[in-house]
This record gives sequence, structure tokens and C-alpha cells, in this order.
Amino acid sequence: MKPSLCSIKKVSVTSDPAPELTLQQQKNIILNIFDDFCTDADTMFRYLKHVGFDFGANSHVQELLPAYLGHYRLRNGTYDVERSCIDLATSRPITAMIENVLRQKA
Repeated sequence: MKPSLCSIKKVSVTSDPAPELTLQQQKNIILNIFDDFCTDADTMFRYLKHVGFDFGANSHVQELLPAYLGHYRLRNGTYDVERSCIDLATSRPITAMIENVLRQKA
């Protein structure tokens, strides 16, 4: 049987609630995901398409990072770090790596 992300149980390593992140920390996490994952134009395009990024929202490459941050901005002015991490975890290259590791451990 092929392992999938849906079959992995969520396990908490601590009962303490996660500390609140500052706005700058939230931005840094989201931008670091982009920076680490989008290593070339083709990968970046596929990843942005995966996360549902609105390509029509910007007309210049200089607007890409602010628009990408805006994609995760919540109405209360904070950023949806959890959603950005879920988007990363569900991207095809990442799921393929996870499936490969699970297969090797099985």
C-alpha cells in the first residue's frame, strides 16, 4: 500500500501552546519557504500555481514578493503561517520526498 500524507497521524511533542510569532517572524517564515523552495523559474511557477497565487495581481517582478506575502495575509493584519506550511507540505516535490522516506522505512 502506498503511504500518503493523509495516513500520517499528527503528533504533538509538547502540551505547551506555541509562542505567538511577531509579524516580522511570520513574514520571515513565509518568505523563507518561498526562497528555499523556489530555486528556479519553473519550480517557482509550479509552486505558485499549487498555492493558488493570483498571477494577474502584479505586473512587475518587483511586486512578486509583496504579492506573495499578501496571498497569506489575514484580515486581522497577521499572516497565515500555518497555511503556508501546509501549502509547502502538500506540494508535489515535498510529498514525493515524504513518500520516498516512508517507503524506505517500511
